[in-house]
Amino acid sequence: MFSINVNFVDSRTMRRFNKKYRNLDKPTTVLTFYYGEDQVVKDTCWGEVFICLAQAKKQNLTVTKLIIHGFSNLLSQIPAAKLKST
Repeated sequence: MFSINVNFVDSRTMRRFNKKYRNLDKPTTVLTFYYGEDQVVKDTCWGEVFICLAQAKKQNLTVTKLIIHGFSNLLSQIPAAKLKST
């Protein structure tokens, strides 16, 4: 069993995260954080997806599309061997 957290944040929070983790001083629609192989092995929270609804609205993007985008980003960071063993 594993989990992936999905968080909805405002533009200010997203801008702060984007600046801290990507060195981009502007908000974005989606940020994804993979917690590493140790978490996958322990069958706990694999990572988090942060979605900014205000930015999504400005870009005319649906929440569904952003969740899929975030999950896709997260899955691309997990080694294939780990995915096969779950």
